[in-house]
Amino acid sequence: MCTLTRVTCDTCSGTGTNPCPDCEGSGRIYFLKIHYLDYSDQMTNGKNYCHCSNCNGTGIIRCSACSGSGTVNRYI
Repeated sequence: MCTLTRVTCDTCSGTGTNPCPDCEGSGRIYFLKIHYLDYSDQMTNGKNYCHCSNCNGTGIIRCSACSGSGTVNRYI
């Protein structure tokens, strides 16, 4: 007979977070990847990058497998 138990998530190794796939965990996206910024925004900022809109510049996102809890339900 199987019982339902909480085990550590294999996707995030129990941390509840993963590196952002859009910015590869750096928290920054280069202007060449962004099409909605115009030339004046790039010149005013004076940098070649801006904060990632997916992770808000943190470089990490919540794990989709465990919803950020670090554990998942599994029948053992």
